[in-house]
Amino acid sequence: NSDGTALEYVKQFGARTSPLPQAGFIKGIDGRLYATFKAGGTGNVGSVVRMEADGTNLTYIHHLRDADGENPAGNLMQATDGYLYGTTQSGGAMDGGTIFRIKPDGTEFTVIYNFSALSGRTPRGGVMQATNCRLYGITPVGGFYGSGTIFSVNTDGSGYAILFHLNDQA
Repeated sequence: NSDGTALEYVKQFGARTSPLPQAGFIKGIDGRLYATFKAGGTGNVGSVVRMEADGTNLTYIHHLRDADGENPAGNLMQATDGYLYGTTQSGGAMDGGTIFRIKPDGTEFTVIYNFSALSGRTPRGGVMQATNCRLYGITPVGGFYGSGTIFSVNTDGSGYAILFHLNDQA
């Protein structure tokens, strides 16, 4: 309850499954809960999961592989196009992490952007969608000064733009 009473566990993860949830679940427009796990899955580099709001039917809808990116840590976000968007901290084509999208039913997983040293690396906070429908996020590493970037990108991966190169001297 919102007043803190009637705490109820809907799903408990043990050491045997070791999925390492790093971020919270989000509620999809279908009422189900979605999240990423940093480890676990068939390649032990992370996965995208879905479950009912009552904690039943935990389903792995996608097991990440190196090309998909590895070790997601930020929250997923469901955009206006219905896709779930997320980031990974490593892996992908340039081993700097990725931005990916997937349909809530687990189909159409696509890496829409691969991070590099100049574009920023190791995103940890996921992305958010603004009213202009672009995705925005931050990386803690890379960019011109090596201290990370603030970026935006279209939902199809085009139009990647660095809005600001972070500088630890500023």
